[in-house]
Amino acid sequence: RWAAVMGQALTVVAVHFWLGIALPVLALTSVIALTAASNIAYERWFRRMLRVDPESFDSGAAARRWLGKGQLLMGCVTIADLLFLTALLHVTGGWRNPFAVFYLVHLALAAVVLPARWTWGLTAFGILSYFALAVDYDRLMIFEDPQYYAQHRQGTLIAFAGACAIIVYFVTRIHSELAEDLG
Repeated sequence: RWAAVMGQALTVVAVHFWLGIALPVLALTSVIALTAASNIAYERWFRRMLRVDPESFDSGAAARRWLGKGQLLMGCVTIADLLFLTALLHVTGGWRNPFAVFYLVHLALAAVVLPARWTWGLTAFGILSYFALAVDYDRLMIFEDPQYYAQHRQGTLIAFAGACAIIVYFVTRIHSELAEDLG
């Protein structure tokens, strides 16, 4: 999640200052700062969970409760990430923003680490969030003016490549860790 904060900040700087596209910098930096603050909160919650020694569980029920708390944490993190992404997209062109493809990153990672019930719920939430962006969003000139078509196309390619790379990186990393644990 810290990489996401850095990536979002660098994207805002590059698009606004380097490409010269007017962005609502205050709104974007507020959401990015909120994401960073949530990282700190989630790290504290996770550390608190790790203080419990799973070996000390006296029953399978206790282990299941501990696992359920971990799933709750990951589910809440994913909900927050989907909300933050929706807020960023809302002020930067909505569904037309090429970075809307990052909904798939969050949902792919959820599918790998969470049970089906959580993943399907998060998928429904992601779809509703995306649909909401089609109804209500702040328009950016880059999506309205044909002179910006080339930049929009480049942004779409960069966003797609970035989403693909992130999904492959994390899924293969999780796969490697599971293979190592099993064997």
